[in-house]
Amino acid sequence: MATEVVSQLSNAIKMVQELRLSVTRVAEQLSCGMKKPTSEEAGAQSKEKLFLFDLQKNLLAVNTYMSDLEKSTAIVLPPGVMSLGNSSLLTLDPVVDKTPLYSQLMQSYKWSNKMHEHASLAASLLTQNTLKRSHLSGSYHAKRPRKTPSSSHVVPPQIVDTLIQTFRRRFTDMPIVVARPFGSPAFLQVTLARTLKAVIVLRGLIIEWVLVKGFAEETLNEKGEPDIWSKSKYTVFQKVTDHANAAMLHYHTPHVSGQLALQSFMTWLHSYVSLFSQSCHKCGSHLLDNLPPTWRDFRTLDAYHESCRP
Repeated sequence: MATEVVSQLSNAIKMVQELRLSVTRVAEQLSCGMKKPTSEEAGAQSKEKLFLFDLQKNLLAVNTYMSDLEKSTAIVLPPGVMSLGNSSLLTLDPVVDKTPLYSQLMQSYKWSNKMHEHASLAASLLTQNTLKRSHLSGSYHAKRPRKTPSSSHVVPPQIVDTLIQTFRRRFTDMPIVVARPFGSPAFLQVTLARTLKAVIVLRGLIIEWVLVKGFAEETLNEKGEPDIWSKSKYTVFQKVTDHANAAMLHYHTPHVSGQLALQSFMTWLHSYVSLFSQSCHKCGSHLLDNLPPTWRDFRTLDAYHESCRP
C-alpha cells in the first residue's frame, strides 16, 4: 500500500514538472514572437502559419498535462475545510525567505509564556509582603494626624442663611436674594450697586457656578427661576464671569473652612463696585482695548486690565 502511494506521488510530481516545462515553452515562444520577414525573404505566410502551429501544439500540451494532473488520484483533498485562522495568511507572502514570520511567531509565544510565568511568581510574592514603606511601629502611625473629610457641601440651610445675613450687614450696597427652587442648592442673586448682577450657585457652602451680567440684564428666565446658563451680551461682563469662576477655584478651601472661602469670594466680588471708575493699577489707564480693568487681584483686590495683570 505504501509503495503504491509513493509511486502515485512520484507520477504526480513528474506531471507537475512536465506541466511547468510546457508552460515555460509557451511563455518563451510568446516572448520571442515571430521574426519579421524581410522583403527578399520568401514564404512569410508559411512562417506565420508555422508559428501558429507550434503555439497551438504547445497549448495543447499544456492542456493535456493539466487534465492528466487533475485526473491523478495521488492528490486527495482533506475532508471538510481546514480552519487555520490567521495563520493561513502567512502563505500569501511571495517572499518567504525574507520574512521569517514563523520564527518570530515562535519567539513571541516563548516571550508570552515567560511573562505569564514571571507575573504569576511576582503575584505570589506580593501577596506574602505587607507592603510597608517603613519599619516604624504601628503606634507611630496611629498618632499621625489624619485629614478630616470635607463637610462643607452638606451644611444645613440655616447656617447658609445666617452667613448671608452677615454679608448683607457688611455690604450694604450689595443686596442678596436667596432662592431654592430645587431644594437644597441655593441660588444667590447679587446686585452690586448699579454696576452688575451676579448669580451664584451654592451647594452647602461650596460655590459651584458664577454668572455675571450687566445691571440692566435679566437674571431670571421665563419661569421666574434663576438663569445660570445664558451669558451676558456684553464683553466686559463675560470677562468678569471668567475671572469670577477663576476666583471661585482660587478661594476653594473645603478642608479649612467653607465659610472663609465664601466670605473671601464675596469680598472679592464686592471690589467690582468700582469697575467703571477705577483705573488700572499698572498702566494707570481706564480703558485698554475698549475695556475697563476687569481683573481684581485675589489678595490686594487691585484693579488690572487682563493684559496688565501680574
